[in-house]
Amino acid sequence: MPVAALSFFGLRYLCATNLYPMTSQKAVSATDQPHTSTKNYWIYFLISMVIFFLMLIFLNQWFWVAMPFMLTFLVMALGYM
Repeated sequence: MPVAALSFFGLRYLCATNLYPMTSQKAVSATDQPHTSTKNYWIYFLISMVIFFLMLIFLNQWFWVAMPFMLTFLVMALGYM
């Protein structure tokens, strides 16, 4: 077996035996995380989207400045971050 395959299976073994607790299923499951409301994030996303489109229309060379805010709040509103 190649070295890469051995190290991959060795990593799978270490994760399966919980020798590294941060990679165990319990540590990465979302069921233990507190539920937070995404209402504010949707409002922030809509406000930043309006700013984004206004900058795209009136200051089109600077529209990219508002883009990270819009996309970050979208991801947070969807619950992926």
